Amino acid sequence: MATTTATCFHLQNIPSSPWVNNTSRITTYKAMDGSLRASNPQTQTFIKPVKCSSSSGNEIGIADFIGGDLLKFDLGQWLSDVEQHKALAIYTPHEGGYEGRYFTRLRHQGYYFLDLTARGLGDPETTLTKIHPVCPPHVGKQPIARWYFPPEVDYRLQALPPNAKGLIVWVIEAK
Repeated sequence: MATTTATCFHLQNIPSSPWVNNTSRITTYKAMDGSLRASNPQTQTFIKPVKCSSSSGNEIGIADFIGGDLLKFDLGQWLSDVEQHKALAIYTPHEGGYEGRYFTRLRHQGYYFLDLTARGLGDPETTLTKIHPVCPPHVGKQPIARWYFPPEVDYRLQALPPNAKGLIVWVIEAK
């Protein structure tokens, strides 16, 4: 099966030179809000075609813009990285997608998950490994309360079945 390379376009500031065709110069561009704005006249902005799949080391490929994992992820490498480093951070797009494949692969390998959101997490060490207080918001004439929760990770580790390979703390929305 022969693979063909598609042509992708992106804007790039290129210094003015005699070999550049000035007819490809862009003087306006469309902003995120839909309005047209003029480009900076001091810089030359051009549309430059870029090959989406680069085989040689000197060409720019689409993986340079969005990450190679999004195009061709390696689940075996992901699994070995998790086992070797014990902690990984990945940037996932807001629309999600490929991180679910990693999640499913690790679950089938025998790992269990603790899904958390980073919003409102506070101090991760205290929340995950120590008994920590939680104060609900004070609303009106209710008494001020304080509850204590067990450490999340220790609690989950004790509840793991004997055939489990490990516990993965999956924190989303971390910035």
